[in-house]
Amino acid sequence: MGKNVRLSSVDNRLVGRARTIWTNVSCVTADERLLVLTDDQATVLGSAFYQGARDRGCQVIHVIMPPLVKGAPEPLALAGLALRECDVYVAITSASSRSISHCQARQEA
Repeated sequence: MGKNVRLSSVDNRLVGRARTIWTNVSCVTADERLLVLTDDQATVLGSAFYQGARDRGCQVIHVIMPPLVKGAPEPLALAGLALRECDVYVAITSASSRSISHCQARQEA
């Protein structure tokens, strides 16, 4: 635990693109608290966003939760708490999962 994982060249390109999104789209600064929220089927892309934020010197956490299925309850309470406490977030869900954007936890954040 706590070790950096070496990424393949494809993943390194994803990290570079994620870093560009954090820089040019979200315009994050090092003093902001960032959250990368993914379901457990979208962790590769989530890891790229996490590493892209780390490369920018940002405070960032990556929260991985079970996929949200239609008719399922809200995300875990911890995910909702993380959404409320962050300044900027990116939520990435797999194709089989319901989007986090329409959840009450995201709206309350």
